[in-house]
Amino acid sequence: MNDLERFNATMNYANPDRAPFKEFLWPTWGLIPLHIDTGVDILSPFEVQAGMHVLAVRKKYGRGFRIWGGVDKRPLAEGPAAIDSELRRIEPLIRDGRHIPMLDHSATPDIPYRNYCYFLEKLRQIL
Repeated sequence: MNDLERFNATMNYANPDRAPFKEFLWPTWGLIPLHIDTGVDILSPFEVQAGMHVLAVRKKYGRGFRIWGGVDKRPLAEGPAAIDSELRRIEPLIRDGRHIPMLDHSATPDIPYRNYCYFLEKLRQIL
């Protein structure tokens, strides 16, 4: 049994022919080709700290699936300049579409509320 067959055997509910719906949200876990082959068409969270860089993923795999996440949460703890830099990094993907720009997992306790509000306002300007 190859990797794809093994994946399908354990995750058969992600098969569009067997599921009552087409769209799936699934953790990336570095298995993007397997997810695509089984019909998953939206992946999350694309954690930057774990090496999941959304621009590289889009370049490698194209627009065949949507990306949810991929905004590094760490700059939000640093302040406006770091937030602006992070948003500039992912802005090309946001403008390209099929991307839901969200933090790569939840906001951490070290992020000041004012920084999170700043992030949201700057993100709204891009959207």
